Amino acid sequence: MKRVKKGLFLLLWLVMLFTVGIAAAEEGPLEGDQAQGFTLKTLEGKPYGLKDALSGNRSVLLYFCATWCKDCKTVLPQVIGLTRKYADRLNVLGVNTADRDSLSKAIEYKKKNSLPYTVVFDEKDEITENYMVMGFPMFALVNPQGMIVYRGAILPQNMEKWLK
Repeated sequence: MKRVKKGLFLLLWLVMLFTVGIAAAEEGPLEGDQAQGFTLKTLEGKPYGLKDALSGNRSVLLYFCATWCKDCKTVLPQVIGLTRKYADRLNVLGVNTADRDSLSKAIEYKKKNSLPYTVVFDEKDEITENYMVMGFPMFALVNPQGMIVYRGAILPQNMEKWLK
């Protein structure tokens, strides 16, 4: 009987988690919308924005994250893998929230994990709010024309399809 209760509890928890993820992905700029431009400082202190990431006729995967986010840590190997596999067609741009985070923690996290992509620090959470990020991680794939072609709480599947 305890196994059944645990199983039902786990199932209910997963359904709630999935529902929250979908709800978070339905706010802010949607697929088909023009991506909102922005410029923030990289962890190295240099101005960098969406326009910079779109240079070279590449798509951009905006990766909204935080150093304290367990799900962000879980998906990190996949994000790094995409960065390397599609280096000729895709720029990953990490947007680290300042919510319960600090610049020093973000710098340490990037160094510790040898992140091969640019990370900007959203000090005032302006971009995170503009994109209506309700949970982490959140992804927005922007094509070279600046159009959002995917937005969701999980990485886009079948990246080849999105990068055509």
